[in-house]
Amino acid sequence: MTKPNIAREELRELAARRIRLEDERDALGDDIGEINQEAKNAGYSPRAFNAAVKRARMPADKREQADNLQMEIDLYCEIIVDGVE
Repeated sequence: MTKPNIAREELRELAARRIRLEDERDALGDDIGEINQEAKNAGYSPRAFNAAVKRARMPADKREQADNLQMEIDLYCEIIVDGVE
C-alpha cells in the first residue's frame, strides 16, 4: 500500500468515527428533549428544571461559588428595591 492510500484510509476512518459520534450526540439530544417534554407535561417549570439539572451537574466548588454569587445578587437586589420604592 502506498502512502497516499494509507492517508486516504486513515481519513475515511477518522470521518467515520466522527460521523458515528455526531449521530450518537444527536440521539442523546433527542432523548434529553423527550425528558424535558415529560417534565413539562408533568407540570414542572422548564426553566427551573433545566437550572436544577445544570446546578446538580456542577462540581461542588463551582456550586458553592454560584451560591455565594446568588446571595450577593439577592443582597444587592434587596438594597436596590428598597431604595426604589
